[in-house]
Amino acid sequence: FPSHDTLLCGKWKANLAYRLSFPEAWKRLKFGRNIGTVALSGGIVFLDIDVNSGKFAAPQELIDRLPPTFTVKSRNGGLQFYYLNDGTFKNQLFREKTGELIENGKTIDVYALYGELRTDWQYVLSAGSFIEPDGNNKDGDGTYRVVNDVPMAPFSNIPILNKYIVTGK
Repeated sequence: FPSHDTLLCGKWKANLAYRLSFPEAWKRLKFGRNIGTVALSGGIVFLDIDVNSGKFAAPQELIDRLPPTFTVKSRNGGLQFYYLNDGTFKNQLFREKTGELIENGKTIDVYALYGELRTDWQYVLSAGSFIEPDGNNKDGDGTYRVVNDVPMAPFSNIPILNKYIVTGK
């Protein structure tokens, strides 16, 4: 879907018939406009790894153990891993429990936030899009770029993610 388009701004979900062909998307990018890719349950899922204080929020050893799949580097240097979703996974935070706090007699779980699992009406900006990087940068220059141009792998049975991602509808 085209972002920054006044016709669809805030209402892009209501217009499912609006799709860009490859030439239309390429033309928008050439004119400095952004495009996005929407994830739907039973289609694509994005594992979006954030950047905090100039480095990946997720441990590098976890990132290195992910199955190879189509990957885009975001404006700040974060990573967007594109996987095929069989409908098992829903939108959720990508996080790890790191401890507990006791507050007013209640136990509260403490998590390290690594990013998000985006599916079911979530989107990412597509490669070629540009947004100024913010102060939370890891070698990003504002441009979304393909960094691993391989087919999308299935997002199922990835043992390394079992303690971070919840299955279920």
